[in-house]
Amino acid sequence: GLHLVDATTWTERVVARASGSVMPAEDLVVTAGVTDTAQDGRSGAGLTLYDAAGTQLLHTLGSAPLGLMAATGNRALVLEWGGRNRMLVVDLADGHVVRSMSSGRMFVVPLAGAAAPCC
Repeated sequence: GLHLVDATTWTERVVARASGSVMPAEDLVVTAGVTDTAQDGRSGAGLTLYDAAGTQLLHTLGSAPLGLMAATGNRALVLEWGGRNRMLVVDLADGHVVRSMSSGRMFVVPLAGAAAPCC
């Protein structure tokens, strides 16, 4: 999950329990999640964007089970689980999917300092 710690008081606040993947994107925080359940195998938390104070700015892709692969200031690359197994490039400004790709034989290598994921 996503927990924020105030370094002046050392108090902790839980922001998002279902987040299994957490990455910074400039001065924002991107989260995604996958949980295993007995009923359906996998469920998730979609993709959510927070500011540094923990305020939710954007939520997209509903409760899709996602793994966060890379994030930049304006885009996130996620792996969608649950039978579809696709890679999605998501615009963090408005949450729309910029590109969808089959994840069959794809390798993702994040590059330091890259302006945005491919596509």
